[in-house]
Amino acid sequence: MRVRACRLCLRPWAGADLNKTDWRTAYSSYASPSVDLATASREWADAHDTYLDFRVLEVRVTDADTAWLRVTYAVSANPSSSVFQPVTLEEWWPVHKVDGVWKTQWMPRQ
Repeated sequence: MRVRACRLCLRPWAGADLNKTDWRTAYSSYASPSVDLATASREWADAHDTYLDFRVLEVRVTDADTAWLRVTYAVSANPSSSVFQPVTLEEWWPVHKVDGVWKTQWMPRQ
């Protein structure tokens, strides 16, 4: 059950809520955002990133409140350009349980 709950915390990413500019839903998936919602929304809008084919490949639960998810996804910085070249990334994302809900850790490069 814990593994399934960990996967669900990435629903805003897998559902591409960022592509739909649903900043509030994406922001709510973070355990401890380092910026406020207005700043995060502005940065996401300015980035013009598009996320594609998001998958959770592996889940490693390290304790009752911490896990790591191996994810892969494609991202393109400017999908409206004629040179649409998405880059596929594979990363380990830390997730933490906050008030009983699994959430992703804010990533330093965001």
